[in-house]
Amino acid sequence: MPISQQEAAAEYLRRKKARAGLVDFSQSLEIPGIPTTEPTDEEDITTRKGRTAENPDGIPNSGRLKDRFEGSQIIYNPVETRVALLHILMMQAIQRCIETKRGRLMLFAPPGCAKSTYASVLGSSWAMGRKPNTQVILGSYGSAIAAKQSRRVRAIARDPRYTALWNEKPKLLDDQRAIDDWSLTNGSSLMTGGLLSGITGNRADLFIIDDPVANREQADSPTIREKTYNEYIDTVMTRAKPWMSCILVQTRWHEEDLAGSILPTDYNGESGLIHCRDGQVWEVLCFAAEAERDDDILGRKKGEFLWPEWFTPEHWSTWRDNPRAARTWAALFQQRPAPFTGVHFNREQFKYYNPFLPRGLQ
Repeated sequence: MPISQQEAAAEYLRRKKARAGLVDFSQSLEIPGIPTTEPTDEEDITTRKGRTAENPDGIPNSGRLKDRFEGSQIIYNPVETRVALLHILMMQAIQRCIETKRGRLMLFAPPGCAKSTYASVLGSSWAMGRKPNTQVILGSYGSAIAAKQSRRVRAIARDPRYTALWNEKPKLLDDQRAIDDWSLTNGSSLMTGGLLSGITGNRADLFIIDDPVANREQADSPTIREKTYNEYIDTVMTRAKPWMSCILVQTRWHEEDLAGSILPTDYNGESGLIHCRDGQVWEVLCFAAEAERDDDILGRKKGEFLWPEWFTPEHWSTWRDNPRAARTWAALFQQRPAPFTGVHFNREQFKYYNPFLPRGLQ
């Protein structure tokens, strides 16, 4: 059906803006949200070279998800929420990180704030289209959650509107069935896996770590924290091309979770460019559920809540007003793993003392 010159000009502008910026890219197509169908057992296979269909990841079958055949796609409901200010700030920072050689970004926000959607799903698909031969690796605490995000990226890559945006008209290669390692016709690729199950293979132009901590038990385990940090150093960083950008997306769980082990010891919830213990300068975006800093990144006054268009005060009160959930509120929602008031002891109970007091004084 022919279109008018005005319509053609509007479409050209839409594509040009989507190629140039992640915010406009997010508005140029539907973002896949919750799947309305799931893979069946018969479709839970992979043809990835060098791995068996029974155990492609070298981990138990439980928790492993594989994409279904090209002719039997998973159907997704689109994300229904409007883009809020926090999402615009997220996408602007994600774009800066992707476009910066050796870009570093930490993104902290409470559960349910769509940080994975904008970083892992939109960030990956935009990076793979904007520059041919871009290798993206997406790691999480488990292979299943990384595969879930990979499916959503593939759903975008299959959208004809996505293909039409780019000069190379990238499409999913016909023989790409493995959800943990697939490529586009422009040479870009996405590999996914669990951090602790080992991620091997190609080097990366962009590495996204999305939710490196599964739960409180893992967060409180010194062994798991040490393993996670070692995987970051020994696996993530060794996958890097010299200019690789890295995005860390998480809610805070513990003072020495992966983000905490990188951030300076005196980090106190601020956003901005921060020189960290790994010797790198990271851009940090920290969104607290309830504003408590004068320099709040969203310009909120103290006591104002995050994303009020979506979350009601009653939503936050489940944790905020529950004394037994003080640690959960401080860590997962305020991004302060150490509560101001403490869990068992208040900070004001600890006093400085003069080390030159008489012997024997306790």
